[in-house]
Amino acid sequence: MVFLEGLSMYPLFQPSSRVPVKLMPKGTEYEMGDIIVFKGFDSYIIHVVIDSYVYKGVTYYVTGGLNQEFDEPISEIILGFLVDIIDKIDENPDQNPDQIINDYLAKYYERRKPVEHSFSDALIEIVKNDIILNIIEGNKEKFENVSQPVMNKLIMFFKDFFIDGFHKYKNIEVSD
Repeated sequence: MVFLEGLSMYPLFQPSSRVPVKLMPKGTEYEMGDIIVFKGFDSYIIHVVIDSYVYKGVTYYVTGGLNQEFDEPISEIILGFLVDIIDKIDENPDQNPDQIINDYLAKYYERRKPVEHSFSDALIEIVKNDIILNIIEGNKEKFENVSQPVMNKLIMFFKDFFIDGFHKYKNIEVSD
């Protein structure tokens, strides 16, 4: 049984729902549309498989919620940025990964035009915990040599990116 806290699977599952789950053997292959539960940074996540890809012989699943206006576009865009950063790290194995990430973030912030937003702290925390940290956790082996201060900068970057890209959705809020 998994206890839901977020909004990503709304309206199929309401926040505070209890969802029964079946434990699947390691190596199970999933198809688009399958609803899966996986271990996130500090909680379990329930999402729908929306795509998969093989990278260096390992199958990765791209997942998202059912809440089309909120969850999937954010996840896909953040995953796109993360894959771009991972590719830069893989292409430059002799360069310090901290420096690669710092350079990448510096380019973003040079062009950034901060926006006014009305997102609650609770929503920003959901984005951080349900999306950003889970995507990073799913790719943690790529960040083994990255220092904690740089990882913190990367998390802040994704929070800023969410605010910059999705501030136009004035009606996104967290409810009981």
